[in-house]
Amino acid sequence: MEATGNRPPALVAPEFPDIISHLWEWFIELHNARPRTGMGASPIAYSEIVAWSSLTRVTPSPWEVGIIKKIDSMFMDVSTKKVR
Repeated sequence: MEATGNRPPALVAPEFPDIISHLWEWFIELHNARPRTGMGASPIAYSEIVAWSSLTRVTPSPWEVGIIKKIDSMFMDVSTKKVR
């Protein structure tokens, strides 16, 4: 396969909406601090979100917490599939 410098259309991701970019940033902060066990990554617990919120003085709304949990759930699904 020859390198052309052009990205195949299947690898071009849609632009991330600015209005929710903070949720991705929050998820990454929580992800980087997630508990890890000998069995791999653990889901981000609500208690971890509360601790992060207290330390950062960020107060996410319930729908924002729901989105973060949904992103985490998708991450866990993908990670689990990679391990199998």
